[in-house]
Amino acid sequence: MTDLCKEITGQPQGILRLGKGEGDQPRARAYFLDGECDPFWIDYDMDGTATVHTDGNSYILLTGEILSGMLELVDEAIDLWETLDPFWNKKAECYEGWEHLITEATE
Repeated sequence: MTDLCKEITGQPQGILRLGKGEGDQPRARAYFLDGECDPFWIDYDMDGTATVHTDGNSYILLTGEILSGMLELVDEAIDLWETLDPFWNKKAECYEGWEHLITEATE
């Protein structure tokens, strides 16, 4: 069985990945397909706050399974950000030298 989410987004469904975000800084993100197979993704902050991005859709249809999957990633995201702590440069106020930890596929 193919992973439709991976075919659409390039990332497997519901797996937290570390990638480069704004300003080449770390980003913890997971990709999902909603109940109508529309892609969306969630960025998790270091405190576990989730920001949902709908890729321009005016709404997303969330099932219990999708919501559970989103919630299950909160603790994992917090742990991921803690792994990045040693790479925080207080003086420059940015992360440095963390790129070897990237797990998000790039095109």
